[in-house]
Amino acid sequence: MLYRDRSRLAGLAAQGVGNWLFWGGLAPIVGLLAVAPLLDDGVGLFAKSGLQTVLSVGMGGLVLGAALGGGPGGFLRQWWLLVLARISFSLYLIHLTLLPAVRQALDAAVGLDTLAPAVQALVFLPVFALVSVAAALLLHYLVEKPFLLLKDRIRIAPVARPARVGLVTGSQDEPLRQAGLLAATGLVQLGLS
Repeated sequence: MLYRDRSRLAGLAAQGVGNWLFWGGLAPIVGLLAVAPLLDDGVGLFAKSGLQTVLSVGMGGLVLGAALGGGPGGFLRQWWLLVLARISFSLYLIHLTLLPAVRQALDAAVGLDTLAPAVQALVFLPVFALVSVAAALLLHYLVEKPFLLLKDRIRIAPVARPARVGLVTGSQDEPLRQAGLLAATGLVQLGLS
């Protein structure tokens, strides 16, 4: 939808669909953060599938709504979002590895397991976000960016691709030959005669 029909996309943005998607996606996320114990170790049906579905749909609404110009004005033009965009791959790589360490550190420091689930979330999430972003900044600027710059300096000659294999006709073993060539080149065609 976003790439094929730009005029329709502009029409949706003009109609205010972006605002509905943005705020409609934000509502279930805020509601779940306020009500559901996200750090609970429960394994009920909602915790296994429903929670992830609601969060995914909510986040999808936020992203699509923001892409259509919804949400608070100028939200996507803030400098810290540019920084988050630049470190997003490093953040993706590092954040889950920090989860147990941050939880153990907070449990030792403030007794996280003794707090109510809602308070656990209010204590854990900001600390986890700060530690994750700090580690992602280090990973990005000390590892990822130097290697990206190195990649730009190194010029490797492109690898020559093999010529496309054509089908030769006229032999007695034609159906077998065609099937072998198709399998060898990775092409799958239905209805060969």
